[in-house]
Amino acid sequence: MIKKTNKNGKVSFLSNKKGQGHVEFIAATILFIGIIIFIILFLNPFVKSEEKVSIADDIKKIIIENISEEVGILSAIVNNPNADCFDLSGINLIDNYGTDHYIDSNVNTGNLRKYNIYFSEIFPVGNPSCSANLDRNFQLGIYSKKRMIIYSKVLNLVNLYNQSKTSYSSLKTLLDMKGDFSFNFRYLNRTNIDELSVDKKSPVGINRESKDYHVQVLDNTGKVEELILNIRTW
Repeated sequence: MIKKTNKNGKVSFLSNKKGQGHVEFIAATILFIGIIIFIILFLNPFVKSEEKVSIADDIKKIIIENISEEVGILSAIVNNPNADCFDLSGINLIDNYGTDHYIDSNVNTGNLRKYNIYFSEIFPVGNPSCSANLDRNFQLGIYSKKRMIIYSKVLNLVNLYNQSKTSYSSLKTLLDMKGDFSFNFRYLNRTNIDELSVDKKSPVGINRESKDYHVQVLDNTGKVEELILNIRTW
């Protein structure tokens, strides 16, 4: 405001429009910058919040690594499931598939004519499960490899876990785990599979994490089953 006295001695005030406009410009600029900062910090879809690290996820990777095996998979289609069987005797299995140890099954194929043959040194020397069928009318499919959880390796881990406190401590060292953990396998209907499970109780009043994972397990009959792996950490 500008103070001005006229000839009669009266005092009047004139607004300084230039100064007022300058103040308004500064205020608007500050407000604009504040809005931009708010959008960047709170509304920006490209700014991702830091995800919480799951100890159970880390332990799951370690456990899966120790109970799984790379398995060769070959399919065989027979003409008549009641009379025919596949025959691998004329093939050098070691040269073609890396081993002559295999198991097979047509349980999970959805077609009784189709057999899935699983190759791995963890299995016994192979003999077709349909060998009682005398005819040999069949075709072999494409060979591939896949890492699969093996039923017998889960049993080995459970046995090592349950042997003693010393073996449990040794297992933690072997798996490079700092905290405590337990695990169990369940059918999809949530029924527990006792021989594939351990049951170590966590101390009262301590934070515990529990997570479920859907997995596939290959048993020693060649059957692949969908199961739930539950891991608890504290």
